[in-house]
Amino acid sequence: LSDDDDEKQAEEEARAAKKKKAQMPPRSHSASSGGAMRRIVNASFFVSSSRRSASDRKKNPHHRLTDEERSDFARARWKRAYRRLALVRQADKHVQEKAKQKVERDKEPSSAAKFRVPVDVQHMSLVFRVWRSDAPHHRAFWLATLGYFSSFFSTFAVAALLPITRDALNLTDVDINTANVASVVGTAVMCTFLGPVCDQFGPRLSMASLLLITAPASFAMACTTNSATFIVCRCITGISLAVVVGSTFWTSSMFSSCIVALVNATTAGWGNLGGGVSNFLMPFVEQGIVAISPSTITQYTAWRVALFLPPVFQCLMGVLILVLPGSQDLPDGTYHHLITTGAKHRPNSLAAMRRGWQNYRTWLLAILFGMSFGVELTISNVIAPYFYDAFGLSLAKAGVVGSSFGLLNIFARSLGGFLSDQSATRFGMRGRLWTLYLMQISAGCLMIAFSRCTALSPAIGLLMTMALFVHTSKGAMFGIVPFVSKRALGVVGGTVLGVGALGSVVQQGIFLAISALAPPTVASTDRLCLLIVGMMMVTVTLVLLPLVHFPAWGSLFRSAPSQLTFDRSLTDEIGYYISDYDEDEVRRGVHLEVAAFAVTSAETERHPSQRSMRSEASLVDVKTDHEDEDEEEEEEE
Repeated sequence: LSDDDDEKQAEEEARAAKKKKAQMPPRSHSASSGGAMRRIVNASFFVSSSRRSASDRKKNPHHRLTDEERSDFARARWKRAYRRLALVRQADKHVQEKAKQKVERDKEPSSAAKFRVPVDVQHMSLVFRVWRSDAPHHRAFWLATLGYFSSFFSTFAVAALLPITRDALNLTDVDINTANVASVVGTAVMCTFLGPVCDQFGPRLSMASLLLITAPASFAMACTTNSATFIVCRCITGISLAVVVGSTFWTSSMFSSCIVALVNATTAGWGNLGGGVSNFLMPFVEQGIVAISPSTITQYTAWRVALFLPPVFQCLMGVLILVLPGSQDLPDGTYHHLITTGAKHRPNSLAAMRRGWQNYRTWLLAILFGMSFGVELTISNVIAPYFYDAFGLSLAKAGVVGSSFGLLNIFARSLGGFLSDQSATRFGMRGRLWTLYLMQISAGCLMIAFSRCTALSPAIGLLMTMALFVHTSKGAMFGIVPFVSKRALGVVGGTVLGVGALGSVVQQGIFLAISALAPPTVASTDRLCLLIVGMMMVTVTLVLLPLVHFPAWGSLFRSAPSQLTFDRSLTDEIGYYISDYDEDEVRRGVHLEVAAFAVTSAETERHPSQRSMRSEASLVDVKTDHEDEDEEEEEEE
């Protein structure tokens, strides 16, 4: 064929291809892209052949190609076309793969879409909005708070009606103090046991099970007829207070370390509010039942009817924790789901117990917490009868005055957590320790002053001021507890709360011993007991708190090391938290679950002058091979 005929044939083939394309159905984006690239190759093939023919004609206008030259020339053109077509097919395949990956990524929700609040690398919430209830972070907060509130409300409902109950059941002071001690012993034992249970099965199932199991004892309290059954029911209802372990574990797993003290304090404070609400509400409920039919219902019958209200609320909260949509143990799902899918390693509760109990900080903080949480339990049990006997108030007025101690939980414990977080922002962990130190010593001094007060108005003022410092010291304590051991968080929290409750056993044992040995008047006996408890608070805090020391952050009177790196030594955060795992667990990568927490805690608990790193750079030593491969693929793309 001549060059002119070659150009005409190319134009006819192009028109035929265009007509054929118009008759074809529309294709996907990736296929149409590949088709366009093929047409570009074809067009370039014909254009190049035309240009080459023109250049040959220009060099030698009279030259005509022989059959052999024309065959070689055509063969070379088709080889180039095949190579280009192979490149087009490869590019088309790459485009299709990229489009498929984009569709898959679009199906997976991002962190911003999955959570309605900003989160850190562990998907823990970085903000705390108490007016919100969205899942999973703030819904967990409200379920944990109301679950703990229901246990406190149910346990201390009978204490608010004690002036009537002791006459109806002929209870002596020894019987009442024994019942109070039995209640706190039940709390202490179950707190210690529930910590490993939370580590193994998660806080959600632990809390709901405990609330539903102990509710029948609250119902039985309304039917008791003698001192023995009264003491047994008080012991079992006291066990329900151990849900504070689950509530603290839950919120510590949902909110970042920069606000964990505030969230834990608010959860526990509003939960403890149940004691104040019961002291305030139950006398009015009992009087309202009597007012319905004064001729047939006496106060010795009405108190039994009133005691049916708290366990109903307790059962309701137990069911809601289990079945409410959005209720889950961790930001990414429930324990069962994460372990089943392989996103979380199956916990080893025995190893966690061993590590948590081997850490001396656990026991020091537990004894110190007995001087704040133990005091709260003791005061909640004795304050209403104390004002009833010492100042001659009526049952309703004594309940209102006594409720002021617990009602301050609505803001005082949160204030302690807030002060702890703010002091950590400026001074690191040492700021948290100093906040606890000052608050708890002040509370002990105020209790000593309260025990010596004999006038009603100053006594009420001292009681409320003392309550403010007691609750803030509890909030400041749980700004420190989550940093003792990440692996054994449930064990440490349960031990601190359990031994803290035993502090109340010791204090109420003092009430019991003094009432048995020196019973001239109830008022003078209680004043002497309150004086001893106040002196214990001051002495124990002065001696034990300076001994709490963190390798990377220092202690009360000892500063942190001047040089800190992430070399996995026991003097830095990663080395401190990974030391809870043995060599086999480190080889299997179980320790990686706490590595991100170690870096996050370093950014919040170090002194501001030492916070000169970013979490991305600090996690270099603990990344998995899978994460490295993902980063390499992103760089190649």
